[in-house]
Amino acid sequence: MTTPDQSARPVQPWYVKHQRSLLVAGGIIAFFVVIAVLSALTPPAAWGAPSQSIGHPLALVVDPAHTNTVAVGTEQGKVFTTTDGQSWLDQSAGLPANAAVSALAYAADGTRFLAGTSAGVYAFSTSNQKWTASTSGLPAGDGVDALAFASADGKTVLAGTEHNAVYRSTDGGKTWSASASGLAPNADIYGLTVLPDNKTVYAALIGAGVYRSGDGGATWAASAAGLPQNVDAFSVVPVQNLQTHVQSLLAGTSQGVFRSDDSGAHWAASSTGIGTTRAISLAADSRQASFAVAGTDRGVYETLDDGAHWQTIAKGLPAGQPIGVVAIAAPSSTTQRYYAAADHIYTYPGYATPFTAWLIRGLILAALLGTFIWLGTRQRRIVRSMTPANVPFANTPAPPLRSRGAATARPSATSHIRGGPPPRATGHIRGGPPPPTTAPDEATEEES
Repeated sequence: MTTPDQSARPVQPWYVKHQRSLLVAGGIIAFFVVIAVLSALTPPAAWGAPSQSIGHPLALVVDPAHTNTVAVGTEQGKVFTTTDGQSWLDQSAGLPANAAVSALAYAADGTRFLAGTSAGVYAFSTSNQKWTASTSGLPAGDGVDALAFASADGKTVLAGTEHNAVYRSTDGGKTWSASASGLAPNADIYGLTVLPDNKTVYAALIGAGVYRSGDGGATWAASAAGLPQNVDAFSVVPVQNLQTHVQSLLAGTSQGVFRSDDSGAHWAASSTGIGTTRAISLAADSRQASFAVAGTDRGVYETLDDGAHWQTIAKGLPAGQPIGVVAIAAPSSTTQRYYAAADHIYTYPGYATPFTAWLIRGLILAALLGTFIWLGTRQRRIVRSMTPANVPFANTPAPPLRSRGAATARPSATSHIRGGPPPRATGHIRGGPPPPTTAPDEATEEES
């Protein structure tokens, strides 16, 4: 049997009974909603420029002995180095003023560091942290646009000039001699690539395609079958084929990228995704097969299949700026950082998240937090409104319940029930005077 105290308790809605569980579930849902929103608002990795201005970059090189170290040469005649892409150390002491640095090269062990400038070759001394001229034997007044070490001990070095083909040094760059047998005397050398055997060398020529040397740069022969006639070649890189395990070559030219699978004897267009736009620079990572990046007039592209297909690498590079040089650094054994030289130096992935992204995140978080607080406040109000003190008739005791066998009072015989005679009036109605009473015999006499 229900007691009066139990019958006075109001019936609570389901959401009040389960408010604790609902709050916990709401908190969990809100957490995942916030994570999803932040993920959706987090911009994809993009190229970023360091806050430190270093001028217009022309050359990039990664130290092979310290693969997180990158050096850049600028049009203003400066050389900077970095290990993180953000802070740059000026190492230009000893370089001629305003002599553009258009080529840089490290020896395999990192002990020798050379710079090719519009005033010839300069060598860096680690003892006094200065550059000294290393131009003995080089043609006066000719700029050096390409440098490459061609021996494990760092003594054999090749220099590509703008108007006098290739020069070679066998003493680490102290003295030079012409090494242009098979090349046109006035060949403009834009790039030099030495394969790991230190004997096979490829030269990229402006207006003459690709040439190959099999003796460390002493003699040269044309390697341009399949390339467009008189094409400008800028760069050649080797790429290890993932399926055949055969080394392919990629050449960046003024008409896109070309590939050779027979050491440069024959070339074929390999520019799907790039088209015929200029591919000015190429770089590969020996740790990753079939992979290379290309700097073009339309940004930086990457390939994962030996150049068969190319796709852009993120956004963030300036529109309309050709990418003159690209490089791939390795901050660790499992990570990569790309460098690209345009109007400024750019790194990928960049370091900064755009301000607008942070602003939108803040607004969304504020809106979600405000909504959650409002819902929590409303829930507390509902709970308070359902307490006995606030529910109408909550404190009014319910009439006692009658059992099935309880006696029932019957109406009296004089009650007005189902057409019986009305009860006799015994008092005034609604405050009026009581009606006069007359004896029956007196009323009869008056009528007669």
